Amino acid sequence: MKPRALMLLVALAAGLFAVTVVVTRAFRAEQTQLARQWMDRGNAALAASQPAVAVTAYRTALLYAWNNKGYQFKLAQALADAGKTDEAAAYFKNLWESEPGNAVVNLELARLAVRKRDFNEAMRFFHAAIYGVWPDDPATHRRRARREFIHFLLDFGATAQANAELIALEAELPSTGSAHKSAADLFMRVQDYSRALDEYRRAINLNRNDATALANAGRAAFELAQYGLAQQYLHKAVAHGIDDPSVAKLSGLVDAILVLDPDEPRLTNPERRARVLRGFEQAKVRLQQCVAATGHPLVTGALPGSNGRVAGQSAASSSRLATPAAPMTETQKEFAEWQQLRPRISDLGLLRNPDLMDTAMDLIFRIERQAGPQCGPPATADTALLELARRHEGS
Repeated sequence: MKPRALMLLVALAAGLFAVTVVVTRAFRAEQTQLARQWMDRGNAALAASQPAVAVTAYRTALLYAWNNKGYQFKLAQALADAGKTDEAAAYFKNLWESEPGNAVVNLELARLAVRKRDFNEAMRFFHAAIYGVWPDDPATHRRRARREFIHFLLDFGATAQANAELIALEAELPSTGSAHKSAADLFMRVQDYSRALDEYRRAINLNRNDATALANAGRAAFELAQYGLAQQYLHKAVAHGIDDPSVAKLSGLVDAILVLDPDEPRLTNPERRARVLRGFEQAKVRLQQCVAATGHPLVTGALPGSNGRVAGQSAASSSRLATPAAPMTETQKEFAEWQQLRPRISDLGLLRNPDLMDTAMDLIFRIERQAGPQCGPPATADTALLELARRHEGS
């Protein structure tokens, strides 16, 4: 072949190649543009809570950009929102296989496991998300993922695991009042009242006017039987104008406890005796409420071993009482016991025999526990004594 002809062929081939490159680039640009347009439609549909429409848009986008992992991820999200869990899982797991350390993909797989109530798989993927690779701001994303994990554990009833994750979260909290208060709320849910109180205190130190944090700190202190501290926080919450009737109710209950609790630290002996006397008289009032509600008279017989007399009665007055035809009710027995003990329960009697304080409190607690709904709603003082009885049982 002549050199001139060869050069023409080469030039022609080069021209054809250039045209092919231009056409190919134009075609790819057109494909990219179409993929983006369908992607935008999918995003708009997903934002409008139309996951089925989004699925169609994302599938179309993938026709023009089949290997785009970002598009695959959005399609998987839309499938999950549309309730097509298995198909969504297939896409997410395909993405996971190429990037097992991708925290975002692991979090989506954890959410799918939550939907399936697969506890072990949810645990696995949540942990992988928390400790995986985030595209930006890993500390913030890690905290959010751990919070989501904690809520899952709480909903599943895994309180111990939730508390362990909360302790880990506590170490990562930013120094903001809202972060500490939110963590404290979660500690309250797992009944870790000590850590809850610590976190509420941190929140209050950052914002001393936070009435909600003050009220919840009071609740945590109440659960810890730190009634004096609870009173301080609850009073401050009320003073800051918190609009929650339950706070005022709890504050009144704590006030009553601090008037009736003979075991409060740093009390003098006369103060202890005075509180026992108050509780003893309140127990009588509660017994009288039971009588009014049930119609059973209090003085109907004697306790076994009292020679047929109700305490405090003379032999003559006892002989005038008819022998009860029916067994004594618990209320009648407790009142008879109260009457037997009453002559010994005075400030002087308690001073001479301090052991009587325990005897009196045991009877008070029994009376308050026995008086149920049939006796009518308890007064605040009765609720306070019931709370003290509950604490006494658990000690």
